[in-house]
Amino acid sequence: MQKSEKQTKHLEAARETKARKREEKVADLDAHEKVISAEKKGNTKKKDERTRNWTFLVYPESAVENWRDIINQDRIQWIESPLHDADMNGDDTEKKSHWHVLLLFDGNKSFEQIKDLTDRINSPIPQKVASVKGLVRYMVHMDNPEKAQYSVCDIKAYGGISVADLLKPTSSERYAIIREMMIYVEEKGITEMYDLIKYAMNERMDDWFPLLCDSCAYIMDKAVKSMWHKRQREFYEAESRRRERERKEFEQGKKEYEEKMRNANANGMPKDGFDISEFTECDVKCDDEFT
Repeated sequence: MQKSEKQTKHLEAARETKARKREEKVADLDAHEKVISAEKKGNTKKKDERTRNWTFLVYPESAVENWRDIINQDRIQWIESPLHDADMNGDDTEKKSHWHVLLLFDGNKSFEQIKDLTDRINSPIPQKVASVKGLVRYMVHMDNPEKAQYSVCDIKAYGGISVADLLKPTSSERYAIIREMMIYVEEKGITEMYDLIKYAMNERMDDWFPLLCDSCAYIMDKAVKSMWHKRQREFYEAESRRRERERKEFEQGKKEYEEKMRNANANGMPKDGFDISEFTECDVKCDDEFT
């Protein structure tokens, strides 16, 4: 009997132990599944907030005087926009004058690292840059004609970065600019390539002039020469029409004169009764041109 009770207690203990282990195993599986689920959602691993390109604003009224020198001390590539001194708020009030600054690093930099720089020059907190080309275009509001426009020539680059390379037009943009130049050539009657280049150099330094220098001078030269030939052909055609009109007027005048002379002879009137000076002068002029 005692042995039976001991066996019973042993069996109950074994069952309890087995049940406890099963519960622990289930709990471990649940915890593991939660970890996997959290990792998939990105909740267990800290996201890398670093990036290579950062931007911030610089206000003339609050930035330290040598803020450019402080940036240059880090020996990095960076770009400074023209001074935005004509921007307006949504309620038509003037925005404070400011520069846009773009920093371009060879490797990733954290927010804290860039914040240390902006604190030293007394600028607002930095922000990540999603598109370098997009920001450089925004520096002159290239894609925002409703905003105040600034010149690409006033963008300053440091550390060897090329603004021209960053603003190099895409194929579709290049074709659009070439089309615009061809329309200008036609509307203005440009017949000398130098006139087009001079206009681009003085008025369209941001887009036409670089494109003429780099890639589209050949096609535009062909367009200008074609315009010259077109103008010459139109001139000669107009001159030919004028001469033909004058010839017909002369022939008509001659016929009328001869008719008057015949009528005068038939009526026995003296020839001196007619003033033929108007025909005599015309005869001399027309004989020179058409004989």
